Amino acid sequence: CGLGSYVEVEGKAIHHVTIPTETWMRVGEIVFAEGTTGRLHGTDDVIYVGYTAENGTPVFSMEELDRHRDFVCSKITIDGRPSDRVMEELRGYFRMYEFHHYVEGVTYGNDKATGMRLVLDAVGIPRERAVAVGDSANDEDMLRYAGIPVVMGDGDPEMQKIAKYVTCPCLEGGVGDAVEDLMLK
Repeated sequence: CGLGSYVEVEGKAIHHVTIPTETWMRVGEIVFAEGTTGRLHGTDDVIYVGYTAENGTPVFSMEELDRHRDFVCSKITIDGRPSDRVMEELRGYFRMYEFHHYVEGVTYGNDKATGMRLVLDAVGIPRERAVAVGDSANDEDMLRYAGIPVVMGDGDPEMQKIAKYVTCPCLEGGVGDAVEDLMLK
């Protein structure tokens, strides 16, 4: 979970890197100052900054966010594209992934490949036999790490270039198609 910042095997956490409270509080300040919305992702909850969602805790001010100082945060998301100045500040804390309508960040040294490596080591599977399925830039490290990188048919064209197998689009059953073709045949 959390771009490799939290890894659990057989019900036991084997890796959990968290974001210091002062840092994720700063992210909240940035979200409010930028006039956008965002999410602070934890293992037990998601704090929705500036809006309400079905699951999670909404906050609409820094005063409300301050009441959640015991929250354990592993990943951040900011909707929209923050200013260049803000992105530079965020890169001081996080490895940032930029998408068309949002950015997300995780502490340096964590990514999906980290999570995959830890799981494979824990269960004794060599990476050459590991299948990774992804569709976007935040999957790149994991796709490059896996012995069999699979990318959705509607995934990022740059990710498709590194795939050994491109499946059909996600909403057309891409993951199931990959499982059937690569594991069941």
